[in-house]
Amino acid sequence: MIKPEPKCPTCQTAMQQGFVADFTLGSSGLRAANWVEGQPKKRFWSRFRGSGVDVTGREQREIVAFRCPRCGLLQNYAS
Repeated sequence: MIKPEPKCPTCQTAMQQGFVADFTLGSSGLRAANWVEGQPKKRFWSRFRGSGVDVTGREQREIVAFRCPRCGLLQNYAS
C-alpha cells in the first residue's frame, strides 16, 4: 500500500503525488504509464507506429509517482 504523503528520503520534505504520462499514443491517447511484469518482448506489428512491446497476458499496474518539491527526487510505485 502506498503511503498518502511519503517524505523524501534525501531531504525529509513531504512529497507531492502525481503520475508519469505516456505520450506514445499522441495527445488524444494520453494515459498514465503502467508497470508490466517480465522483460520487454518486441513485436513487429502494432496498431500504433508499426512496432512495439507485447504485453499480452502480463500483469499490469498503473504507476503512481511522488516528487520532492525541494530536491526533485522521484519515487514510483505500482499501485
